[in-house]
Amino acid sequence: AILTDFNLLNDVFLSTDFILATRLHSAILSILYEKPFMAISYQPKVKDYFYSHGLKGFILDIENIDSLDLNKKFKEIMSISMENNYLNDLSMFSKSKLQSIAEEFQ
Repeated sequence: AILTDFNLLNDVFLSTDFILATRLHSAILSILYEKPFMAISYQPKVKDYFYSHGLKGFILDIENIDSLDLNKKFKEIMSISMENNYLNDLSMFSKSKLQSIAEEFQ
């Protein structure tokens, strides 16, 4: 479903425990909402974005993914998010950079 209502989108992100992002923007929103996520890289721009920001541990390539990889990565990310403040495990880029972008749209 395509969400066109910001309040509904906000409610969806707030109510989730984990986000499997198949679009770049949903992965970026996951960071903003401080939600554990895994991005499926379907285009070079997704991989490039995450690699360039030190976040390569949060993506899987759609061309080489299988259920075992998906399950292993899910457990790894959930373990990280339960052990620490989740955003501490993202690069220092994440929250301050994304908040400045978000503030431009307010």
